[in-house]
Amino acid sequence: MADGKGTNSGALYAIADDGITEPRLQRYAADGGVRTLARSRIGTRIDVRGDGVVLASQMEICNGHDVYFDLYRIEAGGANLAGPKRLTQCGRYFRAVWGSDGSAIFALKHVPGKQHLVRLDERGGNEQVLLHGTDDVQWTDLAAMPGGQRIAITGKRENKFVLYEFYLALQSLQARHAGPVMHSPHYQGGTLYFLSGGGNVYNVWRLTPPGLLERVTHAHTAVTAFGGVDDSGQLALATLSQGQFRMHRLRGANPLETSQAQAEVASATPTPPPRLPWKARLAIALCPPWHPGRGFPSCSRTATPSGWV
Repeated sequence: MADGKGTNSGALYAIADDGITEPRLQRYAADGGVRTLARSRIGTRIDVRGDGVVLASQMEICNGHDVYFDLYRIEAGGANLAGPKRLTQCGRYFRAVWGSDGSAIFALKHVPGKQHLVRLDERGGNEQVLLHGTDDVQWTDLAAMPGGQRIAITGKRENKFVLYEFYLALQSLQARHAGPVMHSPHYQGGTLYFLSGGGNVYNVWRLTPPGLLERVTHAHTAVTAFGGVDDSGQLALATLSQGQFRMHRLRGANPLETSQAQAEVASATPTPPPRLPWKARLAIALCPPWHPGRGFPSCSRTATPSGWV
């Protein structure tokens, strides 16, 4: 689900999937009109530029047997649809968003065992790795801040979900909040909105620049999708109601619950053992300890001169 901004203000975009027919990308106008823009696939994720151009990350078969994600561009404006234009081939970009001015694409790229944050041009070329992933963090989603100063990234680390911000100018990654499941980040100015499962029910939360965490929706069942915030501050979201998914615009998102963000995340890097005094290191080098399966050392531990530490 994505909010149509700029010239498409008031429109919502979503992948409609009833589980029976083929999924499809649809545009829902503010007056209630619905228009199918393209056929889609299960798991497709979208972002919309201010001029209505949709960026889709969609599963594709690569080399006859591998399943990767590739990027597509769909022109949503005009009377005639040009059809999806494939931007990458076997790219592994499982999530991508437009940059603030629409001239760049920021994406999470899967590589064996980890993910990287990359930047591409609007045609899907000239890939530049901005941030190398690590084995202990699994990134799930991202958002680009208006103005292009920061990229928000959600991920899982050591059984905790973490909200990060990557500062492009400083090339620095900072943990902003650690807590329950978090995904679907979106910026409005310097405020960061996201969907979280705190309290066992998914709702929209926001993180203000001072580090204040605020819940801004109250759903008895769940907010199932969050498409962002428009220029007037309205939230685009979907909820589960009476067995059906319903899309809404929420005006006047006042805080319903407030707390302080918890940014502390334990380091996944093992702490190195303390360095022994040089005499102890020399003694171990001259008479190494016994290891199972390797036999006994050629010297005796009792041969260590007295007085050594």
